[in-house]
Amino acid sequence: FLLPFAFTPLVKYTCSPVVMGPRHAIVGFEKTVLYGFALGVWALNAVALSARGGGFFGDVRARLNAGWYKLFVVFVEISIQVFYLWWNVDCLTQPIATTQQQSLQPVATTDDTFLDVTLTLEERGIYTDD
Repeated sequence: FLLPFAFTPLVKYTCSPVVMGPRHAIVGFEKTVLYGFALGVWALNAVALSARGGGFFGDVRARLNAGWYKLFVVFVEISIQVFYLWWNVDCLTQPIATTQQQSLQPVATTDDTFLDVTLTLEERGIYTDD
């Protein structure tokens, strides 16, 4: 169930010239194949989430008798599936707003000086054996 939440952004970022740079981003046919893999992984997980024997909603539904509780479980299942689809499609189609390098630019302070956002190794908690 959780694999697409890691794999889909990974595909998006490796295919983005904003993140990877124009020379290293995956483009063209390879990008199409990777997007297809991302949607395929989502589809496989979505089916397994609802199928009997998949270990989740399909198994829960199979054990329940008809009634309000089963209707509630089906409503929750459909809601999760809709969110799951929306999140994956949104992740693949929305442009990347900023990069890490852009967000680490020096910040202007009130006295027109710049605050350096770089940290030393000691400030990051990395100690070297000098």
